This record gives sequence, C-alpha cells and structure tokens, in this order.
Amino acid sequence: MKDLSVSAEALKFRLLDIFRFYTNEKYDTIIRTISAYQRGVVNGVLKFFDEIKEKIIVKYEAIKIDVTKMILKKQLRAWVTLEELVCVPRIQRF
Repeated sequence: MKDLSVSAEALKFRLLDIFRFYTNEKYDTIIRTISAYQRGVVNGVLKFFDEIKEKIIVKYEAIKIDVTKMILKKQLRAWVTLEELVCVPRIQRF
C-alpha cells in the first residue's frame, strides 16, 4: 500500500489553491481558515468544502444529459433506415 501522507506545508498550499479557485473568499480569510484547521478547528474548512460541493453540483446539473435519450439516440443511429439505404449507391450495398 502506498503512503498517502502529505506534509502540513504541502496540504496548506493545496487547500489554499482549491479555496482561492472555487470560493470568493479573500486571501486573508482563507489563510486564517487553513491555520485554524491546522490547529484542529475544522468548521471553516468544512464550510468552504460545502460551498465548493454546491458549486460543482450546480455546474453538473447545468450540463447533465438525459442518459435514456442519449442511449436511444445512439441506438437509433446504429440502425439504418430504408430511406438512408436508398441513398447509398448500389455498389456499396451489402
């Protein structure tokens, strides 16, 4: 099994990057929240992750595809209709 440990400094920078990218919080607020997390106060970090989760869900919902429609569309395209077959030159027919 691989070791998944991350140094405290590396974790700080990763969290900083994530929170700066996905939240609208000020840099100082993010730094204070990460420092509090490193001291064991997790509420601020959980709040940020909740906010990030909601943004990801909203983005997903905006592009979510109706899987049933997609499958039916692909299946229908796999079948050749008589009209399409008539358009194919006689030499190419099987």
